[in-house]
Amino acid sequence: MRLYPEAGQRSARAVRAARQRGVQGAAVTAAVAVVASVLSVSTAEVAPARAQPLQKWRPSGVSDALKDLQTETGHKLHVADYPQTGTALTLGGLRSRLAGKDAQAWLHAHAKLFGVADTDGMLAKVTDRVQLPDSSGGKHVWYDQSLHGMPVYNARLGVHLNAGSPLVTAVTNGLRPDLIPRPRRIRR
Repeated sequence: MRLYPEAGQRSARAVRAARQRGVQGAAVTAAVAVVASVLSVSTAEVAPARAQPLQKWRPSGVSDALKDLQTETGHKLHVADYPQTGTALTLGGLRSRLAGKDAQAWLHAHAKLFGVADTDGMLAKVTDRVQLPDSSGGKHVWYDQSLHGMPVYNARLGVHLNAGSPLVTAVTNGLRPDLIPRPRRIRR
């Protein structure tokens, strides 16, 4: 490479040669990248055609409670699972008699469905909105979850009742059983 000493610049020929080397270097780099990607794809493990579903997780007692409820109603239930909590998000196709005189007594009797031992003290009936019957005459009773008196955001449970008879027809579950502290043993 020849420099023009008085200007401190390279000759035109030297500049062309440097550009060509740069283009050749870029082409070599691109070719190496293509070969590396082809090799990595060909040696990579091939993914299975169908992804395997994750194992269903349920808190203890939920599966047995679902079986007991199905036995009580006498027919198959429509259950949509809530994978974050391992409980049912919705229960449909129910024809379960109210245990006691109201929906809260039914929830207390069927607490294991929701992954909790007891619903007492954790549910507050929603009173800030009017709960009117729907067009078929059915009633909908909503409860909000609270933890030590503090409301839990977006944790609402709905009990849907049949018109004219004391039957629970569906349940919409948004409870968070993972927030309920487990009882601790006191060591002495």
